[in-house]
Amino acid sequence: MQKNSRSNLGTGYPLVIAHRGASGYLPEHTATAYRLAVGIGADAVEPDIVPTRDGVLLLRHENELGSTTDIADRPDFAARHTSKIVDGQRVTGWFSEDFDWDEIQTLRCRERIPELRPANTEFDGAEPPLHLSQLLRLIDEFDAELSRRTLAVIEIKHAHYFASLGFNLPELLRRELADAGWLNRTDQLVFESFELGVLQQLAGAGVNGDLVMLNEHAGKPADAGQRIRVGDARVRMPRHSYRWYRSRAGLRFLREHVSAISVEKCDLFAGGCSCRTPLALLAGQAGRASGRCGLARRTLGRLRARLARGAKLSRLVRRANARGLDVFVWTARPESAFLEPRYRCGRIARGGSRWLPGGFLGGLFGWAVGVVRRLLTGLLLKNPISLLIYGLALRVIRRRAAKLLQHNRPRLRRSWIVRVWQKRLRSHGDWVGEYRAICKSGVAAVFADHPDLFKAVRDGDI
Repeated sequence: MQKNSRSNLGTGYPLVIAHRGASGYLPEHTATAYRLAVGIGADAVEPDIVPTRDGVLLLRHENELGSTTDIADRPDFAARHTSKIVDGQRVTGWFSEDFDWDEIQTLRCRERIPELRPANTEFDGAEPPLHLSQLLRLIDEFDAELSRRTLAVIEIKHAHYFASLGFNLPELLRRELADAGWLNRTDQLVFESFELGVLQQLAGAGVNGDLVMLNEHAGKPADAGQRIRVGDARVRMPRHSYRWYRSRAGLRFLREHVSAISVEKCDLFAGGCSCRTPLALLAGQAGRASGRCGLARRTLGRLRARLARGAKLSRLVRRANARGLDVFVWTARPESAFLEPRYRCGRIARGGSRWLPGGFLGGLFGWAVGVVRRLLTGLLLKNPISLLIYGLALRVIRRRAAKLLQHNRPRLRRSWIVRVWQKRLRSHGDWVGEYRAICKSGVAAVFADHPDLFKAVRDGDI
């Protein structure tokens, strides 16, 4: 983002971007979710785009449709159930590139994570999917009603994968922007991707706006080391990992190509780690699959986070700003399943929590648990052998949990143990504390599933 963007918008920093609409309250990527997001004051909305077989840019989190629509209940589409390799990972389901837009329109949207947001399932089946130009026209309608100006932060999904299938995403994007009358609104458009190559191709297709490279905690871009056609030349993309892009050398390199880097929330905190726990896996939260932390780094990061009495901010934002880059962060969610360890429910805060008693007894119990935890993690950090055993045990538990989830998901969902932990994971932790820490970090923008909550913290209303 340009440095003067906050004065243009007339809002405080950081900007609040409604992640796939107000997806914390309604099924994501629906017209109602986007309308609610604009109505409760989001500065921008973020649609994800994937192409259909006939080149329409569908708004979906992934090109696999089974997790966010009712396509599994459609016997006429059962024959198109298949498995594909997407960005190096095997995915099974129904895929947007196998359907025409007319067929997609007959589907209805569903909540993507019903285990953690059961209230949202009340709206399952109420609305059809949207494509990009439909959303842009809706934004114009919302802005006219509310006399305001909303940004569109468009995420381009799986660009290298779709290019291998013959889809020209920059050209398809240019066509949809032109259809909606947004092609020349460069001050309202931001484009982002986990792959640098497609961002470099946009200008050659006549698509202009601020560019943001999305960055995961671990792994590397799907186009790493690949030759990408940029204009009349073929350019080889760097082979580096996402971690390298957060280094000083990586940030200097990115400054030549993009306006900002968008990082996982855990990378704002020293010792943070985004890897999902077995409990989150049992709740249906598999996370992104493009990369994993090394065993030693993951274990040390988790232990250091638990040892820390406060959630210390990393120096990433300072380093990026010094090299002329803004920093976005994703994704702010109040549920304990998504909060950094320090802010999850179970810690004693303000006299109690959802899972421990309040008052003196709760405070005493929380203090005792904290002492034992610090003693155990301290011993592990001092003893390399214990640290290795701890890490190996975590790996075994995670793999066993993933296998159980894969083969016994329906039965596990009925298990009372899993239901108890799902209830704990979806309960809200100290999200106010985490959101305040994010605001203090100096980031330029935050993706939020509940944009009103983050905006209230940012504006000092909470």
